[in-house]
Amino acid sequence: GGRGKTTTAIALAQRGWRLIADDRCFLEMDTPYPIIHGLYRTLMLHQDSVCRLGLSAGSQFAVSHEGKVVQHWPDGFGQPPAAPIHGVIAVGRGTEPPYGLRRLRPREVLRVCQEALGPCVQALGPSALIVRTMSRLSGTVPFWSLSLGWDLDRLENRLSDLLERSVVTVGCR
Repeated sequence: GGRGKTTTAIALAQRGWRLIADDRCFLEMDTPYPIIHGLYRTLMLHQDSVCRLGLSAGSQFAVSHEGKVVQHWPDGFGQPPAAPIHGVIAVGRGTEPPYGLRRLRPREVLRVCQEALGPCVQALGPSALIVRTMSRLSGTVPFWSLSLGWDLDRLENRLSDLLERSVVTVGCR
């Protein structure tokens, strides 16, 4: 946590991008393309991100075990019930320069999925179904790694370029 994934996703949603889920979602794999379904209409952010994004303090209703503010989904974001996944972009503060985008190799995809699913596996215990689903997803759609930075125009341009090359849904690690 704390790498800027939710903050980046919300900043993009404020610019018109579609936000389906923050931390929890379901994957439906028995379709021509995998489908992602949002689970909760809540967001978890550090307080400085709430301020940076200009979100209403009145929509905060709890604090997570990590000290993040839990807040209601902002009005105007809507929540699409589902969307097809044509690719996954794992975002974070990596070792690459900001806005560096590269296709992940299969071994890297499994490592990224393990990192992203760490909290779920800790809470639910190891699950062969989780591992099989992520392995199947990695064989179905391309995975990319994108290093974050705070220049949202540059980030948005980078993502738009990739979308034009057929990656449609953005996922986060």
